[in-house]
Amino acid sequence: MFDIEKFILEVKETPALYDVQLAEYRNREIKAKYWYDVGSAMFTEWDDLTSKEKKEKGRRTILLLQG
Repeated sequence: MFDIEKFILEVKETPALYDVQLAEYRNREIKAKYWYDVGSAMFTEWDDLTSKEKKEKGRRTILLLQG
């Protein structure tokens, strides 16, 4: 089961993912690294997934959050 509270906490700890006032917010490479870190924190097998599998997990997470 996906832990929404943990996900929210992980994202909150990384303002560059949501704070448009930060210079890092506009840096795609930095944000990609931060999203990778969030993925690693959320899914124990993250490092073993292919890029396609990571995208699919991301899509499922978005659908879950949208309700």
